[in-house]
Amino acid sequence: MTPGLLVHVALAAALAACSPRGDNTMQQDGVSKTSDEARRFWTAVRAVAQPIGEGGHGYYPYQLRGEIQDQVRTLSHPLDVYRELLATERDPMWREVLVFLIAMTPDPRADAMLIEALDAPGLRPRALYLLGVIGTKGWPSRPRDVPAIRAAVERFLDDHTPYVDIYERKLTFETADFARAAYIRLVGLDRFPEIKDLAGLPDDPPGRFIGMSLPTFTSADRARLDKAIARLRASNAP
Repeated sequence: MTPGLLVHVALAAALAACSPRGDNTMQQDGVSKTSDEARRFWTAVRAVAQPIGEGGHGYYPYQLRGEIQDQVRTLSHPLDVYRELLATERDPMWREVLVFLIAMTPDPRADAMLIEALDAPGLRPRALYLLGVIGTKGWPSRPRDVPAIRAAVERFLDDHTPYVDIYERKLTFETADFARAAYIRLVGLDRFPEIKDLAGLPDDPPGRFIGMSLPTFTSADRARLDKAIARLRASNAP
């Protein structure tokens, strides 16, 4: 069985475990109805004018508002609620809020949901960012299948689709910028001496915040990192 197939088999099993429980979803005429808990939660969250605020640090650029965190604490099955809401929410900003919420749970099923989100082009950059940042300062630590996550991230190392940051609208990235940063973080910074003194990260000469800070890479940075990533992938290093 090929590595790619193994990833999809593992992901399918993990996603099956993410399916909302029957006590959280009502069925009527064969159509899934969002549970009362999800409706109450989302009504309260959608009342927050600016759900994602400035994190205050280069390594932690975003932070969920405290009012949202208060609502999260009222949920009995947070991931099940987020999954239901993501299936019906259409507003791009609020869909990203849901992806942030998924990432912030310590539930080990969360990574499978983030990998699933990679299939939605509008969510892909943020999901890539979140797959790389988990376990760093300000984010939960949880059991992770790092090889499967890394394989999922690798699929988008050549995705040059532009992404305008939905919170920092003055910033535009390549989707691959988030994949590069997440890949390096997942593999380990110590294996990439090339991360030092990147022109796009002048406030982080050692490159220690790659995968945590926003990937404001220059074209020269991208070329250097792509070469470094290709070197490691060619070595078949674990």
